[in-house]
Amino acid sequence: MPACSDADMLACMYVGHPACLKLSRELVLAIRTYAWKCMECKDCVMCGDPDNDAQLMFCDQCDRGYHTYCVGLQHTPRGGLGDGTLYT
Repeated sequence: MPACSDADMLACMYVGHPACLKLSRELVLAIRTYAWKCMECKDCVMCGDPDNDAQLMFCDQCDRGYHTYCVGLQHTPRGGLGDGTLYT
């Protein structure tokens, strides 16, 4: 198991170590480029609204949230969007 370091922590309202959150190295590199938010704090990148959890999808490559209706989808797809980037 990887050692956790306070210097590695990701923070929003809550904090967490990437290894403890089971985030891949690639995902950690991506989320260090913006103001990351945990699952409790995450909102839609397009509209900024944190509501409608059932319609909020998360990008597998950057961990940002998107409402289905903000990206032109009628419902939440099961699995991914063909290229494997967005998941619910």
